[in-house]
Formats: sequence, C-alpha cells, structure tokens
Amino acid sequence: MSERRKTAPTRARERAARGAKVDTRERLVRAGLAVLERGEPFSLGEIAREAGVSRQALYLHFESRAALAVAVAQFVDESFGLEEALAPSRAATDARALLRAHARFVAKYNERIQTVVRMADALRQTDAEMAVPWKDRLANRRAGGHIIAQKLSAWGELADEWTVESAGDWVCALSSVKLWEELVLDLGWSRERFARSLERQLAAGLLRPKEPLASGPATNR
Repeated sequence: MSERRKTAPTRARERAARGAKVDTRERLVRAGLAVLERGEPFSLGEIAREAGVSRQALYLHFESRAALAVAVAQFVDESFGLEEALAPSRAATDARALLRAHARFVAKYNERIQTVVRMADALRQTDAEMAVPWKDRLANRRAGGHIIAQKLSAWGELADEWTVESAGDWVCALSSVKLWEELVLDLGWSRERFARSLERQLAAGLLRPKEPLASGPATNR
C-alpha cells in the first residue's frame, strides 16, 4: 500500500509504532546509564528490568550487550554536548590557549564519561565484541591528540624532540580517563587542580623553550 493510499488512521498507527520504538530504545539507553551510575554490573537482564521491558523486547532494539554499551556512550556524548564543549579548543589561535582549553575540556568530559569507560574496560576483558568500540574510541581520542600536535607544529611551537605522531600520542595518554580517575577519584584532587596540572604538564612537555634574551657586551659604568 502506497503512502498516498493509506488511510489517516493507518498512518497514525504507524507513526505511533515508530514513536514507541524510539521511546523504548531511549528508555533502554537511559536504563543502561542508570545502572552504571549506581555502580551495578552492565547486565542486560537488570537493564531490561530498569526500563520496564522484557529481555526479549530489549533484543528487538539491541542485538548484543556491546551494541547497547555503544548506544549508552553515544547518549552520554550527546547529553554532555560534546561538539559545543570542544569549541574553545577548536577556536584557539595560540599554543597556550589551545592547551588550556584542552585541559579544561578533559577535566569536564572525563568526569562525565568515566562510568561508561570503566564499564567498557571491564567488559572488553571477557567480551571480544567490546574490543571493537573500545579501539574505535581510543582511535578517536588519539586523532584528537594528533590534531593538537599538528597545530602546535604549524605554529612553530612544538619542541624539537617530538614528531606530530609521538606528541599526539602523549596528549592522548595524558588525557585518559584512567589518569583522571586515579588523581580525582582515588587521590582526591579537585577538577580544577587536575585541569591546571594537566595544562602545565602539556605546556612543559610539548612546547619549544623560549629563547633567552641575548645579552650585550659587558660594560663598566
């Protein structure tokens, strides 16, 4: 039956069915995040109960635990406003401003994403399917580090001992959730202290030392 020949009630029922499908999927994603934030295992049975649906209904939307985990991570990125949060880094026009913006972004973003990263890290130890999204997110983070290093190099600010690739990898490593987690959650650092320290470490390690002012010949006065 073509769309034109369908009756109004039929079209309304189809729209309602599509809407219900979207609503159920979002409920499952939100339920998955709620389970993580309570510190509970990422169990499909528990997530289905949290969402108020059967496990069979869950599988109509997500074929595996890995697929649901990816959807939860994407939901966290969207609710965090990832693109907007990255805007200051992308708009920076000098090295110091870039590293400051990146450090502040990392401090905020890692706080928001840390429950999902902890879950993904645990699941990939026993679930081979989780290795793929884990590697994808690492590749994205690494690419972001390389973009920062490329800008520093283009501005003539990258220290001689670095290549763009090695510098980008170092930015990636220092920006990891694991480092943030140990300093902030385990050792009690504030987010602000973490951001300031990360900015200083990035600047000290990556930037070309400033040339000392040339001194003129000594004179007797």
